[in-house]
Amino acid sequence: MVILRRVYTIPKPHELGAFVDLVADAFASIGEPDARVDFVLLDSSFNVHSPIDRLIKAYPIFAPFLIAGEGNVPALVRARMLTSLLPATSGQAPIPVAVLREAAHGIPRRFAFRSCNLVWKTQRLGNEVQGPPSERITQALAVPGISVNPVGSVTVTYYAFPGSAKKIALTATVTSDEEITKASQLAAPARELLDALGPKAKDTVQPLFDATQQAAQREQAEAFAPAFERGKAVFAAHVAELQLAPLATDVLSTGLNFRVAEQLRDALRPLGYKPAKSSGHGTVTVMKKRGDWTLSVFVDRGTWSQHFNAIWMLGRPGFGRRIILPLAADGRTTTKQVSDENIAAICANVAKVVTLAEEAVFAELPSA
Repeated sequence: MVILRRVYTIPKPHELGAFVDLVADAFASIGEPDARVDFVLLDSSFNVHSPIDRLIKAYPIFAPFLIAGEGNVPALVRARMLTSLLPATSGQAPIPVAVLREAAHGIPRRFAFRSCNLVWKTQRLGNEVQGPPSERITQALAVPGISVNPVGSVTVTYYAFPGSAKKIALTATVTSDEEITKASQLAAPARELLDALGPKAKDTVQPLFDATQQAAQREQAEAFAPAFERGKAVFAAHVAELQLAPLATDVLSTGLNFRVAEQLRDALRPLGYKPAKSSGHGTVTVMKKRGDWTLSVFVDRGTWSQHFNAIWMLGRPGFGRRIILPLAADGRTTTKQVSDENIAAICANVAKVVTLAEEAVFAELPSA
């Protein structure tokens, strides 16, 4: 069995309500206007007034879906969510699509959720298969893991950041018993829905691991985790020896006009990293493959109050870890000093640090 995952282009306006309308209209056009929609709505940690409280006041039908937890979060963060994906709430009658559409148009202005996941389910897309649970939700609420993007569904994902920045994505996943290599080989009902959702950005096809393969992945992860921690410790012990360039102390950021992508690309190209994406909200990612591993360097160039930071990420199916990178000689991992005058120094420093991280971690990882 294989999975085809389609990521769609982002239509304007970039508002959650417009996306929900798009998907709902697509399902209506293929004769499934009342397809079940599951959801996960996380409370906001940035606002005085809880969007959950506001939503329930406006639409009491959401009240039975409230879940509160005591997870690994700061005291000021509300560990609450509305969801239909936990056993305690999955037996409730589904929220009508018309209500979800209306409520979505109130996000983020009226209901300022920090993240929203809406999942449409239909047999057209094959058998539903639960994906890995969301670490973010598990840690925040100390509840059983929730898969917010199961295979065999259409998912709208929304994240809000401080200020006006936000990220929205639309994906569809299909399972097939046939060994397909492209969407045109899917059964007609699946193709009809995929086409109704609009122009695609990218299709990927991969095998669907069975329970035995997933168990093997977990066993591998148990071996990788301590090895990664040993490598991370070696990295931490030697990073001060790199003689990173200092940053000017009298240069402060005046906005997001500085350019990072080109200089980061040039600094990391000798290591084999290539540009992957830029979200348009001040983030840059470069990636490369090393055997079965995917290595990424993610730079946030100012979405959080103009604090620049960089992360090295290592991943493979069933396992992923990250290291927050120092940016300068003083060991800082975040800075507001992100003008053009300092970007070159930061990118050169990141290249040195990434080289050490790769060497230290891969020296410890077992071959697999």
